[in-house]
Amino acid sequence: MSLLARFSLANRSLVALVTVVVAAFGVFAIPSLKQQLLPSMEFPVAFVMAPYPGAAPEIVERDVIEPIEDSVKGISGVETITSTAGESIATVVVEFAYGTEMTTAINQLQTAVSRVSSRLPDDVEPVVMAGSTADLPPLILSASAEDGDQQALATRLEQTVVPKLRAVDGVRSVEVTGVQEQRIVITPDPVKLAAAKVAPTAIGTALQTNGIAIPAGAVTDDDRSLTVQVGTPITSLDDLRKLPLPGGGKTPVTLGDVATVAHEPAEATSYTRTNGVSSLGVMVTATPDGNAVEISREISELLPELADAARAELTVVFDQAPYVESSIKALTTEGLLGLAMAVIVILIFLLSIRSTIVTAVSIPLSVLIALLVLWAGDHTLNLLTLGGLTIAVGRVVDDSIVVLENIKRHMSYGEEKRKAILTGVREVAGAVTASTLTTVAVFLPIALVGGFVGQF
Repeated sequence: MSLLARFSLANRSLVALVTVVVAAFGVFAIPSLKQQLLPSMEFPVAFVMAPYPGAAPEIVERDVIEPIEDSVKGISGVETITSTAGESIATVVVEFAYGTEMTTAINQLQTAVSRVSSRLPDDVEPVVMAGSTADLPPLILSASAEDGDQQALATRLEQTVVPKLRAVDGVRSVEVTGVQEQRIVITPDPVKLAAAKVAPTAIGTALQTNGIAIPAGAVTDDDRSLTVQVGTPITSLDDLRKLPLPGGGKTPVTLGDVATVAHEPAEATSYTRTNGVSSLGVMVTATPDGNAVEISREISELLPELADAARAELTVVFDQAPYVESSIKALTTEGLLGLAMAVIVILIFLLSIRSTIVTAVSIPLSVLIALLVLWAGDHTLNLLTLGGLTIAVGRVVDDSIVVLENIKRHMSYGEEKRKAILTGVREVAGAVTASTLTTVAVFLPIALVGGFVGQF
């Protein structure tokens, strides 16, 4: 066997080995690729929420918003600050420049807010929040019960459904939404107040001065030091009813003697219905490395069991999985169609089984390598990466046909195989490169766009 033949055989063996290794590695890596509707991105926006119960918007602006704005202005990367003063609430929206490291920016914002807390009213506790596309829930469920008792349904959901959903791999949090809040209503009886000789203002004074546990120093016993606190928190309606009121003469008077204390539902500000029936929501959010499709599949399998445990009807109202799976299916279909058409065209026009096999192997292998790069870079299969792969399949098909046809033409002249390959590739290399770079040039301006679109 000549040296050239041996070299050619070694090359073919090496290519075959690489192909087998890549395919085997792909079988392991590709199924573990995370699948999401959108790529994970952080929005360069943070929110400072500061409740101020009972305050008018003018007071909220003066006492809460202005100090927070003054403190936030000095943070690097801040572009705009938008504030809204509402009844009992202050909202400050801080927008950073795109490209800002949001983890650092949020830490700086929290430090600035903490620094200004001493200038805010005593009962105002600002909260800093930020979000990203990773916060988009992979699944939202609706829960409804025949008896219509939302409070009981919420309790059953918290006790049975929420723990099992949190145990699903990749789930970060599970939240029950739409529960009507309960409030404690104290209704004084004027006749009983007059009979007990207690002023109506005594109720407010008693509520402010009782039910609070405050530190009262420490007691040392041998080598141990025990903390002491005075007062006990109010934990039930009976505790409230037994609350002593100032005044009343020699006979002790409690809140329950002169007023009615009861739980009542707070006034509803919104209603949630599924298929015309009052319902609650169960929102599932994923961890940053969670696989939305796998989470959806596992929860869907648990739904019958969860519905029986909660004695409720559970309905999926939002699910990322179908969108992602349909996109992957479309990519697979288009890729297979592209491969089939390329094989048919090459077989018809080149009449070469070998060229056909090369194309049939190179196209899926190139896609497999691209998926391995996504896996190695911890990227996800989403609408954008799938779209990029679809375009890439088209380019591979076009370039494969051009190169193979030119090699076949040179071989038809009687040229030796190796020379035909080198010459044929060299002749069309410029054209193939130009056509590929043209595709790149079409999409390149999108990469230079700023703002939110630029991130995508």
